[in-house]
Amino acid sequence: MQTVNVRHTIAAPIEKVFEILADHANYKLLPGVKDSKLIRMGTPVKNGVGAVRWIDVGKARFTEEITRFEPPTRLDYQITKSFPPIQHKCGIVRLERTPGGTVVSWTSTVELKIPLIGKLLTPLLASEISKGFTHMLEAIEKRLVKAS
Repeated sequence: MQTVNVRHTIAAPIEKVFEILADHANYKLLPGVKDSKLIRMGTPVKNGVGAVRWIDVGKARFTEEITRFEPPTRLDYQITKSFPPIQHKCGIVRLERTPGGTVVSWTSTVELKIPLIGKLLTPLLASEISKGFTHMLEAIEKRLVKAS
């Protein structure tokens, strides 16, 4: 398995950053995301614990369940289904309030589950995930800075 860690500072209030990251409907507004849907509502809010989201990023599609929801500082998820098939240990998104805005730390541990070549291709998958997380956070920053 390989762990991806992305850390990015967004010059916006922590509540606004968390709101975008927690709401599945916002994902399809971000670059690289073709579609996103809420399959099952969570508790106590629709994007809370137990929420199941389906996300299409073109080359890959996955279903994830929210396992921890602590606004505005933490959001954990578990990928339960995917194409291509992956084993997912966990996804953790932590937000920290800073004088300059919000620091987002995004961690995900994955392994590509394709017989014979999965372990060889997992580093490539991790690199693509890292780029994807970075692009998403940069797009969120642009969106929030534009709105202020």
